[in-house]
Amino acid sequence: MTAARQSSNLENLFPLTPSQEGIFFHALYTPDSAAYLNQLIVQIDGDLDS
Repeated sequence: MTAARQSSNLENLFPLTPSQEGIFFHALYTPDSAAYLNQLIVQIDGDLDS
């Protein structure tokens, strides 16, 4: 299966929300813009092994 075909199948399973479509459009339209900055900070306390 080609990468394009896999991508197409994934898009059918998990379509973008309207907000995600807008962010994606603007990211493609102005790739050097920092208008949409996604930041994730996670703090994990304790052991990760279960």
